[in-house]
Amino acid sequence: MELSKDGACGKRVAEDMADAADEAGAAAQGAAAQGAPKRACLGACLGAGMGAGMGAGALEHLVVVQARIAKKALEKMEAAGYRFVNVTSRAGDPRKLGGKTGSQYVKLSPFFPVGGVPLPPGVVCGRKDSESVEGLWQGLKIIGCETDFRKFGIKTMKNLKRPARNDTVGGHFVGKDKQPLDYLAARREIYVPAYLLHLEKMRDVVETLRAEATQHKVALVDYTDAEWDDLRKPLSHACVLRHVLLGRDPLAC
Repeated sequence: MELSKDGACGKRVAEDMADAADEAGAAAQGAAAQGAPKRACLGACLGAGMGAGMGAGALEHLVVVQARIAKKALEKMEAAGYRFVNVTSRAGDPRKLGGKTGSQYVKLSPFFPVGGVPLPPGVVCGRKDSESVEGLWQGLKIIGCETDFRKFGIKTMKNLKRPARNDTVGGHFVGKDKQPLDYLAARREIYVPAYLLHLEKMRDVVETLRAEATQHKVALVDYTDAEWDDLRKPLSHACVLRHVLLGRDPLAC
């Protein structure tokens, strides 16, 4: 995939990388290439490990709903006994659907600074990882021919988004000598594996949620309800989380 007909975009991204690269960055690249998780099997291992010993129908009522669910649909689910669990960055806001002051489930948001989220091996920028999944995703996004590696270091869950507005999104950067990934490939090779690693780091919180979902009907609240391969809407991390809670590999479903 070409970034522009005259190659200017690819040149600007390469220059961006060249400015950021130094000896520490080169060393970080090697460390990332050597220490990065085997992403191809991570989903299967994580899903199977967390799902061990769970009956097939134990979480049959587990669903994902959008935060702006229609009032009638909400009332119907409440009448059916559903508990709403917000797993977004607003999980601690009681004004939000499923939000609760001090909710530990904010830790399941891709905005949460879990730390140690590896950069693709081809990315050299003076560090080897991102503080959050969202920081990784936004930092590698090519908007108007530019990336923004500053997103990797944000720990506040704020100022992570990079709206395209009128600029063209040219894919996701994975190295100056490599073609950017298109949106579907980037979801498959960057976002989902990174979020699975996030869940592995938050295993205790995931297991707490699993216990709650085995005892009650639980609806995971996210801003969207789209699977990773549905390009009609933004990807729902809650859908990935649901697969893991069910003991399934999201990338194999």
